[in-house]
Amino acid sequence: MKNFAKSAIRVGLHQAGGLELVRRYPGSELRILCYHRFSRPEGDITEAWEWQCQHLRRHYHPLSLAEAARRLANGDPLPPRSVVVTVDDGYGDFYKCGWPAARRHGIPATVFLTTGFLDGECWLWWDRVQYAVLATSARVLEWEFASGHRFERVLESSPMARREAAHDLCVLATREPDAERVRLSEQIARALRVDIADVPPAINAPLTWEQVREMSAAGIAFGAHSRTHPILTMLQEPEIASEVVVSKRRIEEE
Repeated sequence: MKNFAKSAIRVGLHQAGGLELVRRYPGSELRILCYHRFSRPEGDITEAWEWQCQHLRRHYHPLSLAEAARRLANGDPLPPRSVVVTVDDGYGDFYKCGWPAARRHGIPATVFLTTGFLDGECWLWWDRVQYAVLATSARVLEWEFASGHRFERVLESSPMARREAAHDLCVLATREPDAERVRLSEQIARALRVDIADVPPAINAPLTWEQVREMSAAGIAFGAHSRTHPILTMLQEPEIASEVVVSKRRIEEE
């Protein structure tokens, strides 16, 4: 019901000319759009992304993140309706479903990579949780954090309902010390009696470094998004530095 309501709001906003109103709304000249995924279990979202690229090219002035930062640092004016596109995490679906349309429409993008994900050191932790919740035959999802906070949800058969349950559990984990996020991602499969492979399934697979090099040569920019995607605000300063510095150096090696 919640997803239906969101969809209805989006459709109504579009049909009522809401996007035009948003474009006219006075405010910051620079908009930064952050994307994560370009596919979903029901299939890729190529058609929707194609429309968005056309819309951005028609109504906005797409800039690279580097160009926007340079202009702001130098005090140079930004073009009207400037927009920057960024992509977080480093999922492989950007190469397959996102980059082709961005390239056709001349939309520059900066992709922030979780380098341990690309190196095969880890799944992204929320994907492990979701996979376990989707795959389990258990009828109830129960988890207790060391803080004493408990999560309990009856698991419906609907994949959408199960994904929402996994999402809600992950949100709670982000409010706990980082050790609890790690414990959740490492132990949830055992708790739900699900086997998880070392390599994520295709829908959750990362970019390869070969794809990164190819896109970099074609103008896509890349930045560091940590090594294992912890909740940085929950870490001590040396741990934060390690996550960020190691990620940055790994990208520079490529």
